[in-house]
Amino acid sequence: MTISRGPFISLIAGMIYLTWWKWFKLKEIMFIILIFVISFFTFAELSFLRLVITFAAAIPIDLSFLDMNVPSLLDDPRFMTVKETLSYIYQNPFLGMGMSHLIDLQNLSYGKEHNNYLSIAASFGILTLIFYILFVIFLLIVLHERIKKISRNPLTKDMGIVLGAGLLALIVFLNCAPAEFHFIWIWFGLVAAWLRNCEDEFLLRKPAINKLCNEKI
Repeated sequence: MTISRGPFISLIAGMIYLTWWKWFKLKEIMFIILIFVISFFTFAELSFLRLVITFAAAIPIDLSFLDMNVPSLLDDPRFMTVKETLSYIYQNPFLGMGMSHLIDLQNLSYGKEHNNYLSIAASFGILTLIFYILFVIFLLIVLHERIKKISRNPLTKDMGIVLGAGLLALIVFLNCAPAEFHFIWIWFGLVAAWLRNCEDEFLLRKPAINKLCNEKI
């Protein structure tokens, strides 16, 4: 209803991850693409136009064929806040300027920064951002590798794939979400709990596996 670009882009990222694990058959993929096309040109037309404008901001594109007023939309406040936040990061690269201070300053101009990564760098410093990104990437890699090792329990594997798709979608969505959105840690916690359960299951099966190997020997 808010014509937000973030959910659409993150949804596409999650769908790509599910497709990577062959979650969908070819007919289902074609059906999903058809639904996207129909939605983009009907009830989600404005969202489609905002996506086009988003890419046009990064790659110079003449959008006059859509609407003579569209080029003026390139002055999106979201993009203006990015420039402003980058200047704050440059001024306080190591310790940051604090979340409350950052919000107070940006409320006087273009509003809160809606890029989670940039907001963290401006609030707490570049070093904090590096550890944060490494944590998220490490979590995704560990999850992906664990999924590949699961063969006997399809329900556990399916749950891991769904969590992986959600985690990848969330990583993309963080480019459109303020840093004070704390619900994202719920998903991180769900992924960590799934990984812990898989490890517990492996440790419980390990004595039985060793016993079987000793009997064969």
